[in-house]
This record gives sequence, structure tokens and C-alpha cells, in this order.
Amino acid sequence: MANKLVMSSFLIKRLFQALNPSVRFLCLEGPARSAKTVEAIEIFYRRVYNSAQKYHCIASQTYETAKDNIVEADTVGLIFTHPNVRWHGKNLTLTGADGKKKVIKVCGFLDTARWKKILGGTIENFLIDEINVANETFIDECFARQLSCEQPFVICTLNGDDPDHFVYRKYINYGKIVGDCPESTRRLVQEFQEKNGTRDGFYYCHFKMSDNPVMTAEKLKNAMSTYPVGSYYYVTKILGERGIQGDLLFKDYMTGDLLVDAKERLPDGRFKYPLVRFTVGIDIGADRACNVFSLVGWPFNLDYCVVLKVVSFKACGYQEKTMRLKEFIRSFLKARKSEDDPKTFDINSYTLEGIEVDSAEQNYITDLKPLIRKEFDLRVEGSYKSTIKNRIDLMTIGFATKRILFDRNEAEKGFKAYERAKRGKTQDVLREDLNEEKNDIMDSIEYAITKHEKLLMRNGGLNG
Repeated sequence: MANKLVMSSFLIKRLFQALNPSVRFLCLEGPARSAKTVEAIEIFYRRVYNSAQKYHCIASQTYETAKDNIVEADTVGLIFTHPNVRWHGKNLTLTGADGKKKVIKVCGFLDTARWKKILGGTIENFLIDEINVANETFIDECFARQLSCEQPFVICTLNGDDPDHFVYRKYINYGKIVGDCPESTRRLVQEFQEKNGTRDGFYYCHFKMSDNPVMTAEKLKNAMSTYPVGSYYYVTKILGERGIQGDLLFKDYMTGDLLVDAKERLPDGRFKYPLVRFTVGIDIGADRACNVFSLVGWPFNLDYCVVLKVVSFKACGYQEKTMRLKEFIRSFLKARKSEDDPKTFDINSYTLEGIEVDSAEQNYITDLKPLIRKEFDLRVEGSYKSTIKNRIDLMTIGFATKRILFDRNEAEKGFKAYERAKRGKTQDVLREDLNEEKNDIMDSIEYAITKHEKLLMRNGGLNG
């Protein structure tokens, strides 16, 4: 192995159990930081290496998340722990135990057109990360690709989710429980199997944070204090149990201390929140929706951020919204008059790192780029394509760890938007959107924040 991979006796035992050819489907469920993805990678690799089939597949929400979280993840990623696995275009290749070439297709299951092109022919082994986010049709298609295989195998990972989620009812709950698991989970599975039975080759393993050998006592203690005890995210992300989120998405996390005076100074005159990097998020409204501009400030190391300003107005024509955007930029794009001036931050063409526009608005982005570059020397770009689930998780972690704050003077409407945000009514609609201003405000803020999403998650909270 290229890098040292720490494997506990628990992980090694589960690894060898999963290599039994009779294992057809294996679910690894548990909280973040429990090593379930590490275990899934190692099991998947060995199943592929020993397979007689040529084609296999790694699937995650997007191609990029599969690459970042599974293939190239620091230390534990597939190509780091197994240097015989190499990129070949957008696929991975290795030589198997039989001396023949194996191809691992990498795909994002949220892009239907893309995965339909990839899932052709016979595919024997699948690793599906966060299977509860995948479309039901995609999962069905994965099983269909295995119909002619002698040793088909699907390994999947997930945090706890709604007990009535189709992935439990259709696949996971048929599995025999291996080892310990929370009593609440065991009861749900037993009740299901009493009515519906089990399936040969289907197994279920529950992981705890303490199963991860790198989670020290101090790390465990810090993790346990991330979310309020009993909250939805505490149950699913920390305990790894199944649970139902209340109607208000962020009810447990929107506390008054998230509202701050962003320009507050310490006794020695320095800013309490030394914001030196800035991003702007833009959501473009249509029909009854609103246009929203948000300014977000960051310290140098990006371990928290403050929403500094939120401006919203009803949908309007191209010229008017462009004029308003320019006014918004002029309202803060000015140097401090002196070091003692408490009213403005030093925002300029160097510290303002990007104007992030809804990536779906490509025509507007194209038109806006030269205008903003010419007048302000600023970069306009499409926002980072983060899924709504990832954005909800990002904001929840940010609120729970006090890493996403709001200026009470000019951004309180941002705080109130999240305070009133509601859960979607279906598994396909995770956040209710009735074309209300609050949704446009949240989108705008998130476009500004997701530019630095990875570092904020790494520095400020749990990462998946």
C-alpha cells in the first residue's frame, strides 16, 4: 500500500466477512467519521480484484464527490491505498487476480443522462455511497446490470434516514444484522422482517464513531457536542440511527448567538471578526421569485464566515437587475478611509474572490462577465454545483458549530429565512420551495458560501 491505512480488528473482521462469495448485498450504516466509507472501499477493491468480470462501478452523488470522497480521498482513497489502481480517462483500471484488466466506472447518480450512458452491459460489483440520496430507478438499474453475474455484489453506505425511505423498504431491511446495532434500528428491521421476510445474501452492519481507529477520545467528545442532543442531526449524523426531520429544517440550530455585529471591535481596536476574504452570491428570480444578492465575509483560514449583507427585490428585467447589482457592489467596494474607521471592511478587487451566480443562469453569467470585469475588475462565475442535500448539511453543520453567522444589522433577513425553512414533502424535494422570498435568499447565501464549502466543512465541522 502506498499510504498507511489504519484498520481496527472490528474493520478487519467485517472485511473478511464481506468477502464471502455468498454475500450479495451489504449495507454499512452509521454516523459521519465512523470509517464505513473506508471499509466500503477496501471491501469493494477486493471483490473487484478477485472478480472474473471486467466491469465494475463506483457511484456517488456526482462524479466529483466520487472522486473526492472515494477515489482520491486523503490516505484512505482507492488509488492511494492501492497503487495498482490507476485513472484511465474517467474510469479506473487495475489488473485482477486472474491477470486480466478490470475497469471501474465512476459515475454520479444525480445526473440521469450521464449514468444511463455508463450503466451499460454487465457490471458485477457496485459501491454506492450515500445510497439514500440516489434515485430509485438508478438503484434498480444497478441490480439489473448484475443479472448474468455469478457473484454479483452491491455495497452501500448511508447515515441514518427516514425509516420509511424506499431504500430501507426495498433493500436494506431485508438484510441479516451482523454484529451490534442500536436497539431502535434492530427493532425496525425485526418488525419489517416479521412481515416481509429476509433475502439470501443480504446483510446489514452498523458503524459507530468509536469503530474508527483515528477517532480519539477527544475527537469523540468534540463530535458529540456538535449538535443539540436529541436533534435530527444528532440522531442521524452522530448516533447514526434512523430518524424523521421535523417540518422546520433548522429549528434545533437557529439560536440567537448566530446574529452578531460583524463590525464589532475588540478593546485594542481590532475587528472581533477579522474578515479579509469576501464572496458574493446571486440568485436570479423568474416569474414570482425574487432576485437576491448576498455578501459573505471570511477570515484568512476560512474556518467560519459571516453573512454581511442581503438585498432582495422582485423579479425584473435584465437591465434593472444588472443596474441593481452594480449598486450593490458599489455599496461595499470601497477602501477604509482609515484604520480607525469601524464602518467598512477593506473590500477590493483582490479580497473579493468571486461573484457566484446560480450556475443554471449561463446566459446571464456570459453577459455579466465583461460588464463587471470592465467596471469593477471582478470575476463573475457560475456557483459551485452543490446538491440541495449537501447545502442543507453544510448550513446545518455551520449553524450547529457557530461557523456560519449573520450580521444583525444588514443580514438578519438571511437568518430569518433559515429560521422559517421547511422540510420538503417528498424524498425528491428535500426543502420546500413555494416560490417564496426565503428560498431565493437561502439560495443566494449558499452560492456565496459553497465557493469555500470544502474548507469550511473540513475546518468547521464533520465531513460526511
